[in-house]
Amino acid sequence: MANKISFFAEVFALCLILHISTVSAIYCFQCNSLFNPECENIQPNDTSSEHYKLCDPNEAVGKEIFCRKLVQTIYDRGGMVRVIRKCGWEMHKRDCYVVSNKGHQDVSCQCFQDGCNAASHGYTKPTYLLLFPLICLYLYR
Repeated sequence: MANKISFFAEVFALCLILHISTVSAIYCFQCNSLFNPECENIQPNDTSSEHYKLCDPNEAVGKEIFCRKLVQTIYDRGGMVRVIRKCGWEMHKRDCYVVSNKGHQDVSCQCFQDGCNAASHGYTKPTYLLLFPLICLYLYR
């Protein structure tokens, strides 16, 4: 029993260290398709893009910085779609959520790896932080 607790503690500590080591600096795609039409179709892993930039840690003192992708559909303008990719530091309780107001709909997703706010949205690091120790415990029993 002591070995299981020790193993779980070591795995959790490793996950925590890996998580903390990546919080201080993150690269996100930062653009708005209103001003840069190519912002609408950025491909994953396109680190050569002019929009792939380091987030400014001074904007989020004491908070975790992450990437955000916002897709706005503006019905008042014939269904125009605008894509905004940026850094964020005020987290929502859900990774993705939809806000519908009169005349437009916003789909916003947040993620926690470099460049994760490109074309597709995957699992976030907090999800892995929770799943990894549980999987290890399941396999170790």
